[in-house]
Amino acid sequence: MKGRDPRAIVGIAVMAAAIVVAVLVVVITSRPAPPLPPKAPVFPKPPEMHPVLPPPEDPVAHPPQAFCEARDIALVSISLRNAHRAALAAAKQGDRKGAPAGCHASDEDRELSQAFDNLTKRTGACVARDSELDSQWAQLDSSVLALGRCIDCTHPRDDRVTGCQHMIDLVDAAEKSMR
Repeated sequence: MKGRDPRAIVGIAVMAAAIVVAVLVVVITSRPAPPLPPKAPVFPKPPEMHPVLPPPEDPVAHPPQAFCEARDIALVSISLRNAHRAALAAAKQGDRKGAPAGCHASDEDRELSQAFDNLTKRTGACVARDSELDSQWAQLDSSVLALGRCIDCTHPRDDRVTGCQHMIDLVDAAEKSMR
């Protein structure tokens, strides 16, 4: 190394160090092999028939149960329309920004709440029964929920009137689908 320039030696050493560092960086930061795709789940075979118990019924639309028939939809619609008349009158007379929570103490609000409770029980008994009339009963049940918004005196007047309108639209849709 007598004849070599000290700068050349330093340059070679720096280049060798850079190569070693580059190789170490590549080795250390190399990504692991991607994981194998997950195995498809193996589903158990369907249960065999029980020798004594009968097989479960296939889900099919059953005829409507008693008190959940087409004529009952008409009766509940009439009840909803009657409740709508009283609720709309109360909503239009309500406070513009809503009343305090104590507003539920009046006799009129108690009557509307009682009608709401009765209609909730009546429509709730016929919802999701896997019958031919499920969609109509679901619409009537939704209209009862809109009645709840309509009769709530703590809501602003415009919100209550909107709830009343939505309620009557749902009743109309349920009756229209019966024709």
